Amino acid sequence: MSMIEWGPVQQGELLGGGGGQPFSDRIPDGARICEVTVRHGDCIDGIRISYMTPDGTKVDCPYHGGQGGTETTFTIDAGQWLSPDCVSSGDYVDALTLSTQEYAPTSSEDAFTPYAFGGSGGQPDWGCGLQQLELDGFGLDMQVNDLVGIHGRSGDLLDAIGFWYRTAVVHP
Repeated sequence: MSMIEWGPVQQGELLGGGGGQPFSDRIPDGARICEVTVRHGDCIDGIRISYMTPDGTKVDCPYHGGQGGTETTFTIDAGQWLSPDCVSSGDYVDALTLSTQEYAPTSSEDAFTPYAFGGSGGQPDWGCGLQQLELDGFGLDMQVNDLVGIHGRSGDLLDAIGFWYRTAVVHP
């Protein structure tokens, strides 16, 4: 059985431009992100996260950005973590890729589900502004960054995004 060692909550670097107004949505301790809504087309128009409290109450955080593009919502089940995979940006957020991962997948097909939004512009950042750990051992440990919130700048578009996260090291 795998053991998960959780690190402290950290604030990742802001990626994108300086337009719009600042925002920060960090979920309370004990809650988990259960839903993400993204409006997108050639860029990321806006984003909202929702979280589930320990007593099962769903709370929608404020929506950040404009109303253009297509709205897509996906859910994160209990027993999954949500990780950022890539942010492409310049003066605003051009593209965003997030993924869900099972804590203990029953097969490799259950392990990873990517969600990609936006266009092809901007400079990609595969680290998503998150600090990476130096893992000990023989490379068997796995690091996963679990999102616990978002921060950024928004106006008519999602101008910039960063992530509140906690790092989990999974020891096989």
